[in-house]
Amino acid sequence: MVTPFVAEATSRPAPSRPGVLVVADEGLVAETVASALRRRGFLTEHVVLGSAAEHGRPDVVLVVADVGSPRRLGALRTAVAGVGTPWVLVTTTERGPWWGAALEAGASEVVECTSSLREVDLALRLAAAGHRSVEPQTVAELVAAWSRVRRERTSVERRIAQLSPRELEVLDSLFAGTSVAEIAVAAGVSEATVRTQVRAVLRKLHVRSQLAAVALYAAVLEDS
Repeated sequence: MVTPFVAEATSRPAPSRPGVLVVADEGLVAETVASALRRRGFLTEHVVLGSAAEHGRPDVVLVVADVGSPRRLGALRTAVAGVGTPWVLVTTTERGPWWGAALEAGASEVVECTSSLREVDLALRLAAAGHRSVEPQTVAELVAAWSRVRRERTSVERRIAQLSPRELEVLDSLFAGTSVAEIAVAAGVSEATVRTQVRAVLRKLHVRSQLAAVALYAAVLEDS
């Protein structure tokens, strides 16, 4: 089913040769994708990931990028900020919450990098005409999944922010694989003191084990 991707927008005739700006992390990737699209009848330009708004106003923008972290999502938002035209994301990021993040950021479509060039072609032409192929319910589910992930991440970050400088040092040491005994020796304190600090870390992070605390910390570091 083909549906409009912006509620207030109306369908518009798709140009016979849509102008596409290809934006990618690597220049070679952008150039290769642009070349392939030209052979399918598109008018193309290509740039390395940056601000698409600085390169005129094509009929549609194709962004080739990963979005699996807040930093990557921020780079994506910067790239399409103020572009004022539909855009499609091709990504290696698995279908899930981060797709919802891209859709919330304004993507008309998210396409897996394993998709065929024909599928990318279709997504671009639909977007240029003010449509998307994905069902509204699917969009809502992906955006909702992203909202849940964002809330949980915010909650974890707030809990970590409650740790004292010393407690954060202890957590970082545990994350690095340092034992309680080794932490005590390095700090010149007793193991009992370190274990008290560890218990404070667990309490503030709302977890029951060192393993769970390290897993939470690792997830935040990985997404940064």
